[in-house]
Amino acid sequence: MTVRQWMSMEFALLPIDTSLPDALRFLNTKRINRVAVLRAGHLAGAVTRSEIYEMLESGDPMTLLSRKTLASVVPPSATLVYADDPIERAANYMVERGLPAIPVMQRDEMVGIITPVDICRAMYERVA
Repeated sequence: MTVRQWMSMEFALLPIDTSLPDALRFLNTKRINRVAVLRAGHLAGAVTRSEIYEMLESGDPMTLLSRKTLASVVPPSATLVYADDPIERAANYMVERGLPAIPVMQRDEMVGIITPVDICRAMYERVA
């Protein structure tokens, strides 16, 4: 089984300098739970709504609301998988690094995103 078989091809992108409140508004408006983040035009990683809420709740709300951006949530280096990678590679990254989602690449282009739910569906089908 490959990542391509289980990834979602619907995803949204935001620049890394997007403020946390603006990112939450975007997620709420689009009714989505995660977004891929771009740093200087390149994929920096993926962020979930819950990660943003956790960051906002970790300090003084007025300071956080006015100054924090997605850069404060996205790790310094992105974890990526490729569409033709085995699904086990994505599962391993999620477990080892505690990731809520992993961007899926084909060459230098993001083509999807894979989540723990996608991994569970793949594993369920394998044993069913």
